[in-house]
Amino acid sequence: MASAETEDHLRLKALALAWAQTNGFAIAATEVRVPKSGYRADVAAIARSRAAGDVGRTAVFECKQSRADLLKDAHAEEATRARLAELAARRRGLEELLAVHRPDLRRGEALWAE
Repeated sequence: MASAETEDHLRLKALALAWAQTNGFAIAATEVRVPKSGYRADVAAIARSRAAGDVGRTAVFECKQSRADLLKDAHAEEATRARLAELAARRRGLEELLAVHRPDLRRGEALWAE
């Protein structure tokens, strides 16, 4: 953990980690780099699912110790949800096209053995 963090921020991260573990997120860690972005989450956790085909649940926590910190990073939630829905629909469409044009990729085969 960074030495520049305040005691309040460290406590919030510990509380988020404890909440995740208490609520069924068996794998959890602090200061996790978010893939394909320049961000690092304060806490990230995953709960594996036992259902076939279900990838489980993921939780990402960004701890804010003051309202000023929150407002500095706050974004329009509705606009973000709408954009996420658009991207999810686009991904589904691309996956459907991939299934039609490259069914071999759905078998888990790779171009190179390594």
